Amino acid sequence: MGPITHIHAGPGSSRLANAQLQAANRGLLIASESGNLNAAIEALRAGANVNMTNQKGWTPLLLASRNGNSNIAEALIRAKAHINHATSLEGWTPLLQASEQGHTGPVDMLLKAKAEVNRATFEGRTPLFMASREGHVNIANILLEAKAEVNQPNFKGVTPLFLASQNGHTDIVKMLISAKAKVNMAEHEGSTPLLSASAQGHVYIVDMLITAKANINVADQEGWNPLLFASQNGDTKIAEILISAKAEVDMADHEGSTPLLFASDKGNPKIVEMLLGAKAKVDTANLKGAIPLFLASEQRHSGTLGILIEANANVDQAGPEGWTSLLIASQEGHTDIIQTLMAHNANPNCASNQGYTALSVATSDILHVIGQARAARPQPKPEEEKKEEEEEKPLRCARLDVTNLPVMLALAVAEEHKGHQHMVPWLLQSAPQAREQAGDCSICADSFVDLVVNKAELSRTHTKCWHVVCDICEQKQRLICRIEPLTQCPMGCHKSDRLAFEPTMEQAQEFAELKQLFENRACMQGQLRSEVASSVDAEPLEAVHNARPHDGQECDTNK
Repeated sequence: MGPITHIHAGPGSSRLANAQLQAANRGLLIASESGNLNAAIEALRAGANVNMTNQKGWTPLLLASRNGNSNIAEALIRAKAHINHATSLEGWTPLLQASEQGHTGPVDMLLKAKAEVNRATFEGRTPLFMASREGHVNIANILLEAKAEVNQPNFKGVTPLFLASQNGHTDIVKMLISAKAKVNMAEHEGSTPLLSASAQGHVYIVDMLITAKANINVADQEGWNPLLFASQNGDTKIAEILISAKAEVDMADHEGSTPLLFASDKGNPKIVEMLLGAKAKVDTANLKGAIPLFLASEQRHSGTLGILIEANANVDQAGPEGWTSLLIASQEGHTDIIQTLMAHNANPNCASNQGYTALSVATSDILHVIGQARAARPQPKPEEEKKEEEEEKPLRCARLDVTNLPVMLALAVAEEHKGHQHMVPWLLQSAPQAREQAGDCSICADSFVDLVVNKAELSRTHTKCWHVVCDICEQKQRLICRIEPLTQCPMGCHKSDRLAFEPTMEQAQEFAELKQLFENRACMQGQLRSEVASSVDAEPLEAVHNARPHDGQECDTNK
């Protein structure tokens, strides 16, 4: 047999070559992921496709970048690997993977090879976004030096600064602020970096953002603001920073809940004190009717309860469905709360919308506690001691203006101090002015003479235009029908002493004597009547007197 001069490659040799190529490709993928540089080089020499992908669409360079295999990444880049290849499912690129994982070497290498620094995933996540979220300070610094867009958000509006603030990456927050990141840029639900940092309790980041002029009263779509988050979470430091920066202490969420309401519910006395010190309203209710005192009582926060009461919280103010603080404490069996409330004159007979009271829902033990608290209250003073105090302390009167002259007249006559009686003629002469300022009322002026003549009937006389003014809240309130002793301000401030009066027996006797005196001086009485009637064109006094409603009837205030 002669020598072989030519061999034709058959089907078997072609299949062998394909198998070797596929083996080289698999080897390159495995070596790139595992970091085996020698195996990667051998696979490349064997003809492996540098840009081939696995079943997930990942190339060797993407795998090497994710796992931080810098030497292999360098070899692949030299072999003309596609720098910006993205996976088909999510849009991951080698730079994105290296930035998320915090691999400085591959990031630096890819950027030098002209990788797109702002190339994002299909959900809008950029390399800087990923580095900021994960807290990779060096990566973020490299990306910013490569002109990464500092305010580029993802498809939900979330920015790198938002993520760094949310996750507590203080150094990155500082870096991004220095790079002119927008501190008030909100994501699509209205939350800002400051809101996010406050919610997560990152004190230093909150301070940095406020220094960078972040809006401290910003609210998200549900009305939540930074101070609400701090109050709910019990973050005393953040609450202090926000209050010092003049945050609105009564700014409520969409359900009407204020910072004080959350702090009272969670039992944070320090925050409660700070809020009240910043003039937070102590009795503000949310849309469900819940008030701070009710929640503190329900949750048995005795320290918070004491602070609220000291701030003049209304112990009988009704909460949800008409339940008072004492009622809920009685149902829950909170004896210490009951004792505190009863010591501040809470009323155990206040009923809810369903008719429940603190007594009706109480167990026998709680009834005993309420009974003891009632017994410990100061007993009413004897009548003689009251009279002595009344003699020492003159009755309070309304403001001295013409609209209040009837009240001033009544007080002047009622007072036992004789020096006040000289005011009666002067007040009578002022009746026309009172008539002018009282508008359509015809009783105002005529009741002056009638008042003087019928002093014994002072406590029963119906008058439309008598007013009282609470010395505490300074609110004027018109009293309809008759003058009665008042134990609290008609406007509801609950702080006033007696605002009107009822004659004592001695005063009634004095009225009777004065009445007799005026009846004996018929000429003087007639003169006064005629002067008033002519000056105000009033109806006859008898007609006015007869036109007044009797006891038990309602006065028509629209006349």
